[in-house]
Amino acid sequence: MGTDPVHLVESVYLGKDHLLYEQPYHDVLAAYRSLSFEKDKDFPEPEDHVSVEFQFMAKLCRWTSQTLDKKDVENAIAYLNLQKEFLRDHLIKWVPQLSRKLESTATTGFYKALAHLTLGFISMEDELPDHLGKVLKGTNSNAK
Repeated sequence: MGTDPVHLVESVYLGKDHLLYEQPYHDVLAAYRSLSFEKDKDFPEPEDHVSVEFQFMAKLCRWTSQTLDKKDVENAIAYLNLQKEFLRDHLIKWVPQLSRKLESTATTGFYKALAHLTLGFISMEDELPDHLGKVLKGTNSNAK
C-alpha cells in the first residue's frame, strides 16, 4: 500500500477506467468457466488476481501432463493451445507491467527479485507452449 500501490489484478491494468471488476475480470471468468475452474473459495481476492491466473495456468499444465501420461498427445496439444491462448489474452498483456511497477516501487530486495523473476518467467512461458506443441506434433505424426 502507500501513495502508489501496486495492484495485483488484471482489470486495474487493462480495464477502460483501470478499476476492479471491469471487462478483463469478466473475460477471465469466462475462460475459467469454460474449463470448470474455480478459485479457492477462501481466497478473498478477485478472480483476475495474478495468483489466481497463475493457478489457472498451473492447472492447465497439470492437465497437459496428465494427458501425456496417458499418451493422449492430441488432448495434450489442445491444453498447450489453451495455455498459449490464456497467456497471450491475459498474462502477457499485464503481468510485465505489474512486474516493472513492483520492481520500481519495491523497498526490499525480495520484492525486486520476485518482480524480476516473474518477468523472466512470463517471457519464457510465452515461448514454451509453441515449442512443446511442435515437439508433440512431431511425435504424434511419427507414431502414425
